[in-house]
Amino acid sequence: MRLLAALPVALGVAVLAFLFLRFLPGDPVDPAWSTRVVRLSLRPEALALYREIGDERGEANVLWGIGNYAYFRGGADQGLPRFAEALQIFRRVGDRTMEAWSLHMLGSSRVRVGNIDEGEKEMEEALRLFHASGDVAGITLAIDDLASVAVARNDLE
Repeated sequence: MRLLAALPVALGVAVLAFLFLRFLPGDPVDPAWSTRVVRLSLRPEALALYREIGDERGEANVLWGIGNYAYFRGGADQGLPRFAEALQIFRRVGDRTMEAWSLHMLGSSRVRVGNIDEGEKEMEEALRLFHASGDVAGITLAIDDLASVAVARNDLE
């Protein structure tokens, strides 16, 4: 049942990947090309469209993606409001997996900007949710997150 529910999303991603690879000029191996692809797929218009049609899950996914884009380009502080908004929506629609991933990124962002205590709480909550859902990759990242808290506190023993 979960596989069937995920099929339209997977098909949509495959079609977008094909279109990007087929019709965008440039070399897909070039980092500038992949940055352009991400910018195109996370345009503010996408967020507006999801809001317009009332697709909360789509809206939350775009917010989470925009937050990640900012975070991994060195703007953890810029990603914070996007992760927080995505988290609220994922909780409202009952998507526990993406709730955990949002908590992971929110906590990581908070630690990067110096709000270690709040970040740690979010990381611990993410770990509980990852464990409950059996998300091994998420569990691994959450444990790594908590190690970053120890480093930030200089608590290495």
